[in-house]
Amino acid sequence: LVGADGPRSIFRASVSGSTAHDKLRFAGYVAWRGVVQESKLPSDLITLIRRDFPLFSNCLYFLLNPREGQSAVLYDIGNGVVNWLVYQGCDCPRAQPGRTTATATQAEIDALRQQARCVWGDTFGQLIECTPDAFQNDIYDIAVPMKTFASGKICILGDAAHPVTPHAVKGSNLTIQDAFVLASVAQHANSVDEMLAEYSRVRVEECNRTLLLSRHLGRVLNNMPDDMENRAFFAQAHGPSSHSGSNFEQLVLAAGLSPAALPIGESQRFFGDVWRFMEDSLPADQRGFALRDGLQMQDW
Repeated sequence: LVGADGPRSIFRASVSGSTAHDKLRFAGYVAWRGVVQESKLPSDLITLIRRDFPLFSNCLYFLLNPREGQSAVLYDIGNGVVNWLVYQGCDCPRAQPGRTTATATQAEIDALRQQARCVWGDTFGQLIECTPDAFQNDIYDIAVPMKTFASGKICILGDAAHPVTPHAVKGSNLTIQDAFVLASVAQHANSVDEMLAEYSRVRVEECNRTLLLSRHLGRVLNNMPDDMENRAFFAQAHGPSSHSGSNFEQLVLAAGLSPAALPIGESQRFFGDVWRFMEDSLPADQRGFALRDGLQMQDW
């Protein structure tokens, strides 16, 4: 039996043998989310987006506001649909018990729009202003990482095994990797028990490392104090960590990156091979606007 029933899995306790692993941990912040068709946006705003986020449609942009202790994400879902997220500290979940998505009040939406340009600048701020029906997602991960993903003839994968905050940008990828490993070990295992035990052995360490890394990144990006669990984990794996909300901007700038929009400027050299591959390999009708409009690497 493969349990792939999401963060509130009914199979998790059966695999772990403990209700402690059933609990989700509220991260201490929510994500404002907005989805809007590019065709619905004012033409001058589309021009600004293409100017300030030149690889929009071909990459995901992270935005940081260290002064406010906030972070945001901007990307194209596809078919001309723009998606953005703004993370905001919150003392408790906003959604009803058992749910993740909450409907914001009109007063809350108005306050978000009124502050948008001051916090995020004209381009991203105007995009927030022009997005109808913004809503909120509570951010969770699993409170206690699993020590095994299999027990007897039951295993779990994806969010059922390792609910993770979004900051490592690996939630879907981890699930795909889980499925790939399970299929791979199935080809060589001599029994179901052997197959599931090997699947768990291969996946647990990486998934838990990603889970705690993402938790750590969320605290840094949202200017929250780190917790002892993550400090111990990073000290063991990488040596003592001195990351904090206050010095994170310095680390970003020292790496040649911009805290406003990534990747731009000097950081382009790290992404050059990716963009060249896209220019050489993608059919014209599958490229984002930056490549369709003839923007080449030498133009940067």
